[in-house]
Amino acid sequence: MPGPSLPLVGASGAISGVLGFYFIWFPHNRVRLWIALFPFFMQVVRWPARMVLAVYLFH
Repeated sequence: MPGPSLPLVGASGAISGVLGFYFIWFPHNRVRLWIALFPFFMQVVRWPARMVLAVYLFH
């Protein structure tokens, strides 16, 4: 019995798609990120959408 013929995308593929779509529609917007190195460092920073996508893709 052959496997399903539908392509499957995991959660990481879905996140990449959403970030890529956001970057295409809003290339100059900034994204708020919560950086948490608990309990020492917690801060919200604003990064350009293209940097968030690049860091996520090359992670």
